[in-house]
This record gives sequence, C-alpha cells and structure tokens, in this order.
Amino acid sequence: MPVYRYRAIDGRGRRTRGRIEADDLGRATDRLRESGLYISHLGRERNLREMLSPAGTRSRGRRIAVKDLALFCRQFATMVGAGVPVVSSLQLLSRQTASGSLRRVLREVGTELEGGQTLAEAFNAQAGQLPPALISMAAAGEAGGMLDEVFDRLADHFEKEQAVVQKVRSALAYPVVVLILAVAVIILMLAFVVPNFLMLFESLETELPLPTLLLLGLSTAVQRNFFWIAGGATAFSLGLKRLLGTEGGAGLADRVLLRLPAVGELVLKQALARLCRTLSTLLGSGVPILTAIQVVRQTVGNRVVAATVDQARRAVEDGEGMTATFRASQVIPAMVAEMIGVGEETGQMESMLLKVAEFYERDIDALVERFSAVIQPLIMAALGIGIGFVLVAMMMPMFEVFSMIGK
Repeated sequence: MPVYRYRAIDGRGRRTRGRIEADDLGRATDRLRESGLYISHLGRERNLREMLSPAGTRSRGRRIAVKDLALFCRQFATMVGAGVPVVSSLQLLSRQTASGSLRRVLREVGTELEGGQTLAEAFNAQAGQLPPALISMAAAGEAGGMLDEVFDRLADHFEKEQAVVQKVRSALAYPVVVLILAVAVIILMLAFVVPNFLMLFESLETELPLPTLLLLGLSTAVQRNFFWIAGGATAFSLGLKRLLGTEGGAGLADRVLLRLPAVGELVLKQALARLCRTLSTLLGSGVPILTAIQVVRQTVGNRVVAATVDQARRAVEDGEGMTATFRASQVIPAMVAEMIGVGEETGQMESMLLKVAEFYERDIDALVERFSAVIQPLIMAALGIGIGFVLVAMMMPMFEVFSMIGK
C-alpha cells in the first residue's frame, strides 16, 4: 500500500508531520481530516528504487485515453464557464468519469488545489498521465483568466486528434490482423490437417504432382519444427517489442515507416496534421512560442518529424523563424513550410497552421478510403491464392486416383 508523508496543523494550532498508509491520495486526505488535522502538504513517499531511477524513466501510470480527455475538457469548460468553482468541478467530474486513471488524477489534482497549489502546478504533478499540451494550456488559461475558453479549445483538439488516430489505426490494423490470421491458419493446416492425407498419398501407386510434393515437404517441415517455429515467432515478437522500446529502435522504426509505400504517406500526414493543429491550439491559447514548440515535439508522434521540430525550436531560440528550418527539411512538404512562412510574416500563425491541419485531415480521410479500397481486394486475393494452393495440392492426387479407377 502506498505511503504518504504529510505536514499539517492540529486543532490546537501545533505543527505536526508524519507518514500515513492509504490506497491513494484522496483516501489519505480523508483520513487526516477525520483526525482533525489541517493539511499543509501531502505527497507520496518514494521508495529506494524510485529514488534511484532516472527522472525520465519514472511514470505515474498509464497515459489517459484521448477520448476520456476530450470529454473531461468539454465538461470542465462548461462547468467553469457556468461559474462552478474549479475544485468543485474537478470533484464532480472525478465521480462521473468512467476512466479509473482519470478519476485518480482528478482527485489528486483537487487535493493539490485545496493544499494551495495552482491548477497548472497540480496538472504538472500528473505529467506521467496527462499530455503536455493540456498542462501548458492550463497554465496559459489560468494566467489569462480564460480557463473555459482554453478547455473548449482542448476539447476540440482532442476530439479531432481522436478522429484522425482512429481512421489511421483502422486503415493499418485491418491488413495486419488479417495477414497474421492467414499465416496462422496456413501453419495450422500444414501442421495438423495435411498430415492426415500423408498416409493416403503414400499408399497411392502413382507419382505425386509437384504442388503436392511441395505441400507435403512444407507440412513435414512444419510438423517436425512446430515448437521451434512457435518459439522463434514468440522470441522475435518479444525482441522486436524490446527494440522498439529503445530510443534508437523507435527512431529506426519511424524512419522505416515513412519509407513504406502508401503507409509512409499516411503516417507522415498524420504527424503533420497533429503538429499543425497542436501548435495552432497552443499559440491560440496564449502559450509562448518556445514552450509550444517543445510541447509539439513531444506529441507529434514521429521521431523524424520531431527532430525537424527540435531544429526549428533552436532556430527560434537564436532569434530566427521556423520557416528556414522547415524549408531545408527533407521531411516537411513545401506547402507546410510556405504556409508557416506566411503566418510568420503576417502574424497569423495560428490561422495558417489550422488551415494546414484541416487540409491534411481531409487528405487523410481520402487516403484512408483509397488505402482500404485497394488493400482489401489484395488481401483477399492473397488469401485465396494461399488457401487455394493448399486445397488444389491435396485434391490433385485424388483426381488422378479417380481417373485411374474410371479407366
């Protein structure tokens, strides 16, 4: 059970401190208040492993789903705009949300606010579960006194991002799942179905056709090495997952994805749409340009594009614009660079970025439809060829037997 350290004032006005065990921060707060203590500070005590681990490797839990964030931001904006206090809004929404992770975050944020923290500081304490865009925009909205407007923008942003991500995932997931199932079915047929015909084929006093000989050879190899094949596939999957968990492996995967036919175009346009929409939303909410670029770098979703964004940040730090960096990039299309250049010259960066984001989101819709229309017939054709080869190879000797009986 987690242990929390606290500093508080008792009923006689004396300062006290100590440790308390509780399921979460909210329960620890309730127990201390029931004891008659007025909390001045309450935080989780880190164990030795957490204290020794690098700050970048620690995580406070799983990242909250975008659809849950979109709903929260919309409801929070409505309640704050209607005059409901921030703490009361967070407490109410924490009871209503269906996401356990979001519920815990909102309860801890509410507790931090009651302890004297600002909303931005309370959100920043949950950086492991909340996206950087939400934290930065909450700080800007709190400073500018326009929390309802900022969270309305965030809701629009998350809803658009969720829609784009769902379309891309559905377009890429279908062929991958079908291909995996097809390979699994063919391997199972070779391992367990074809061997049943082996004795029958061996008893035939006739020369077997070439397709049948190939099929029997594959079946024998799969049957004898089935566990090696299964173990190799499992080891390969685990190794690939571990490789992709490293910075170098993830960067290599991002570069390979961008070079794949059709898929690379889809991935790049999704990254560009996210880049432009996120940067537009942040700038429109009053987030400083350097902070906004740093947030975009963390959320763009592709390390190749993120490296270009990082170069643009350094150019801005040196007093230059982003346009030259994007024009020199081999990844960023010329249209994006020119639109950003127009935005920098006219002071309308927010609206220009929004136009680019909307353009790529429409382009993604069309690309997903074309991709699905092409890939589905190709997959069905490949399945038909593979399974058809197995069936024909098994039936050809039978036809020869029937012809011999007829003669």
